Amino acid sequence: MLSTSSKVIVVAALLALCSPAYSQQIGPSPTEPAGPVVKLSLIVVDSNNQSVEGIKKEEIRVVEDKTEQNIVNVERDDRPIDIIIAIDASGSFKELLPYASEAAKLIINNRPTDEVSILKFSSSDQINAIQDFTTNTEATLNSLALLRPQAGQSAVIDAIYVAADHL
Repeated sequence: MLSTSSKVIVVAALLALCSPAYSQQIGPSPTEPAGPVVKLSLIVVDSNNQSVEGIKKEEIRVVEDKTEQNIVNVERDDRPIDIIIAIDASGSFKELLPYASEAAKLIINNRPTDEVSILKFSSSDQINAIQDFTTNTEATLNSLALLRPQAGQSAVIDAIYVAADHL
């Protein structure tokens, strides 16, 4: 069962994440909801900010205008997603590049149905996709071998902008 502080975090996360794409149905009855059915996405974390799996509808409360809403269903959403891994290859990141590459490998190996793209950056004018979106795990892992430190000043914000635009 979730602690009170976890429930507050869940409700806060739920309110912050209200958007058109949802995975939780709220309605008056599981058989025939009266009125509109609303789907909400939520991420549940514990007091240590660790993800909580296996949440049951009985562990969640949704209150709207001081009225508790009936939760019809809670289900995990495992649809594939698009991921861009942007890796700093500037000289200042040289010592950390092997660790970043290993972290990227973990993501790639643990998300085989997701489309992954690898973006390398070493300065504002050196931001390149070394692997375009693919579900081919081997190709994506092989692209990481192309990472070599280069001269330049790290351009994290520029790389994030380019990655978001590419996505």
